[in-house]
Amino acid sequence: MNKKLSLSAFVFISIFIVMWIISGFHTAAPDYTIYSNWYRETSLVGLTQRFEIGYSLSMLLGVKLGLSFEQFLAVFFAIGFVLIAKTIWENCEYPSIVAILYFIYPFFFDVVQIRNFMAVAIFLSGLKYLKEFNRKNFIKMCTLITLASCFHVTAIFYFLFLFSYIKSYKKITLIMFSFYAFGLVVYYISPSLVSTFATHFGNELYAVWGSSSNKVIGYNIIAIVAIAIPYIYYTKIKKDEVLLNDNYMVKTIPILLVAVIALTVTSQAYRLFRNMSLVLYITFLNESFMESNKKNVIRFNTAQLMFGIYAVFYSTFFHYKQLTGGMYEYVIKQILESNSLLK
Repeated sequence: MNKKLSLSAFVFISIFIVMWIISGFHTAAPDYTIYSNWYRETSLVGLTQRFEIGYSLSMLLGVKLGLSFEQFLAVFFAIGFVLIAKTIWENCEYPSIVAILYFIYPFFFDVVQIRNFMAVAIFLSGLKYLKEFNRKNFIKMCTLITLASCFHVTAIFYFLFLFSYIKSYKKITLIMFSFYAFGLVVYYISPSLVSTFATHFGNELYAVWGSSSNKVIGYNIIAIVAIAIPYIYYTKIKKDEVLLNDNYMVKTIPILLVAVIALTVTSQAYRLFRNMSLVLYITFLNESFMESNKKNVIRFNTAQLMFGIYAVFYSTFFHYKQLTGGMYEYVIKQILESNSLLK
């Protein structure tokens, strides 16, 4: 599809500028004081061991450049958004729609969890290397995932995306389901062992929180539906499993299963599920529409609309959940009201 560059690019860039202004110039997100204090600590004593080495070195570089924490934050988010915007533009036919869905959810989580934000941005920049398996692409993908884990340790989760090099969607789903079943068995046999392991990937408090049965069931349903839609469309409606197996983005969706099983152990796993939002938006929006080659007019296919409907549902449902969970009052409102450029 040929993008209408003038209008599409303007809208797309405008959305990211708005997000950058909101995120890069706030002064009151829940973790703002923590990061601000450690940035100040870095300016006094040099490199610290409080955070992962990538973020620690970023703070040190900011200090060496003479940046205040406010300036550092603006530059930090600018770099992350450039990486995310470039990924969306290169991989999706409808980048502005993806940007809007991202703004709805999970943008405000990224404003708070800045290390996780950068880890996701770095990882996403490597999605193009999943398109074809060769030594060069494999090394580049592994390098980016390793770099992402230097900003947040949970980014090692993204090594699971290497399974998308496998040709068969069905095989990838079975492998992820095997991880899922294995995790359930191990947790049932020795929950303390799994919880201890989980503490290596975040605050110990998160490891003991876990999730309620209702939430785990809910996330299971969301993941299973996301996995089933591509399979049903390509094998039952389009009757072309070869196209399904050749779609490298679609083959990343079954990885949601591993994030779901992790939810039973640690609240850190919510970020794993959430971090796949952009992958899901890009993948499903690409599958949602058809375009006429002659008149360059977008056409709607009833079966394909399943993808678009699901992507919109996913974004709005989790946005609703974050609002009903008190996030507006304690997070979004503080971010907006404390913004130095919006006052």
